[in-house]
Amino acid sequence: MERSNEKKKDIIDDVIEQSVQKNKSLLEQQAASRDTLPEYPEVYIPDYSKEFRQINEQLNKFNQNYEKENISRLFEQIDKKIDRMPDVIPVRHHLDPKSQWVLIIYFILIVGVAVLTGTTIGYATESYLLKEQLKSKQALSDDMGQAKDEKFQKNLPVRSKMKKKRRAHKTEPKKTSY
Repeated sequence: MERSNEKKKDIIDDVIEQSVQKNKSLLEQQAASRDTLPEYPEVYIPDYSKEFRQINEQLNKFNQNYEKENISRLFEQIDKKIDRMPDVIPVRHHLDPKSQWVLIIYFILIVGVAVLTGTTIGYATESYLLKEQLKSKQALSDDMGQAKDEKFQKNLPVRSKMKKKRRAHKTEPKKTSY
């Protein structure tokens, strides 16, 4: 037992020593990476200072040309134009000769659609009523008439009983008896 316990302790000691050595090497690598800066690719950033100066100069010129007084005059002119406009603009509604034809055609189309709709509904109801009558007649004939059906079946000609007459063809010579 002592030997197995000693072996277990030796194994545990070895594992601890290995983990301590790994931790030391990782700490050394981490310290070395802190000292050196990472290498990033170089990026070219263009210098736009000249363009910004030109834009700034143009904005200053614009501000000098249109001072507050000039801008206020422009707004006053716009206000005067708005005040001159009437509050309500009168609109006349009238029918031109051209628009009268449009109204006449529109009225004719409405009347035509109404007539066609009425005709369609009339035909649909008539068809429905005819179907109902047909169903009622069939129901009556089914009730009354199994005996009639049997009589009717007896009176029908059977194909085997029917005699066919042979027709003489026009090109065949007629038979004569001597």
